[in-house]
Amino acid sequence: KYASPAMTVNGDYAIIYDKSGNQFQISNGSGIIYEGSVEDTIYTATINKNGDYAILSKKSGYTSKLTVFNKNNEQHYAYYFSECYTTGVSINNSLIVSKIYVLDFTKEEPVAKLNFKDVTVYDARFMSNGNIAVIGDTTAMVITSDYKNKYDFTYNGYNLRSRKITDNGIFLSLSPFEDGKSCEIWSISERGITTITKTDMSVDSMDICGDNAAVLSNNKITLFDTSTQTTLKDYDAGLDAQSIVYANNNTVYVIGITEIRKVEL
Repeated sequence: KYASPAMTVNGDYAIIYDKSGNQFQISNGSGIIYEGSVEDTIYTATINKNGDYAILSKKSGYTSKLTVFNKNNEQHYAYYFSECYTTGVSINNSLIVSKIYVLDFTKEEPVAKLNFKDVTVYDARFMSNGNIAVIGDTTAMVITSDYKNKYDFTYNGYNLRSRKITDNGIFLSLSPFEDGKSCEIWSISERGITTITKTDMSVDSMDICGDNAAVLSNNKITLFDTSTQTTLKDYDAGLDAQSIVYANNNTVYVIGITEIRKVEL
């Protein structure tokens, strides 16, 4: 469908783009995983082994524009060239370094600076025992309260669908498939102990109360006990349900397109 197709391959990933247009697609061994476009005509593009990619394109008022995206297809960086004409681009496999700063309000300098290579950090929070819970795009971590040790919980290629950090742990819904089916609920305690609750559903939204996980899937709320890895009960969420929030042990609020509803458990 491209008038002038070109392709760059690196590891399991390929970026295919139209050199006379502005459209591109990202593929892997399973097929096309993303289709997108940039504002102007694409000159060239490249991708690394992690699925991060960069596109050089035409830009009015400049000689060219460089746009870099992470593997979740979120723009990570942009640069406008004005002094030279670019002819090629390459990115290494260490595109992202995330940092967490631990601050003591009585001190001018951070107590700790924690670096995470090749991980995009989505959320970080202190737990009740002083350990830090961290959720990234490819792994979750528990950092000890002295900030000297880190325990990684890699997703093993699973796709992160929903996440929650509580005072006592990390809760993740992860799917082995691109479409989000057959999610597993991972419960990682503040001491790093993990349990996995298997489901047969795609998780649209999830919230946690104690050890119980309320999962929204296809306009139905299903409760799971993550401590015993068992299914408890189902509830109707309504036809336009978008997300859910626990109010207490007995109540979940459903956020719909037109209203907020209360579901008694």
